[in-house]
Amino acid sequence: MDFPVADAEETVTTKQPADSAQEIISASRRRSKIEIYHELLRLIGSGVSKPTHLMYECNLSWASLRGSLDAMLDTGLVEISTSAEGKTTYALSEKGYSLLKKLVTIKETISNIPL
Repeated sequence: MDFPVADAEETVTTKQPADSAQEIISASRRRSKIEIYHELLRLIGSGVSKPTHLMYECNLSWASLRGSLDAMLDTGLVEISTSAEGKTTYALSEKGYSLLKKLVTIKETISNIPL
């Protein structure tokens, strides 16, 4: 929700305040590899499988996305498939799904610790 700020002649809209401490922290620093891998695993697990969609959803450059996906392929976290039309898609492997479940558990546990 935007909060209007009244001025003498016009109404100016200010940016919405952050909903959580995590959003404040995220806005002020770069994401770690673990955070990026977690986001990629979460998106791929939820059905986002095309590389360009992953790039936009994760807010990564093409080079960063390729490096992360290559590392995840090398470690067996994701699997790649190419259609007859040459379209590349990604899916979680069993290992990737297992890691995603562990990361979700860790994130939930940490978020319950008061700041």
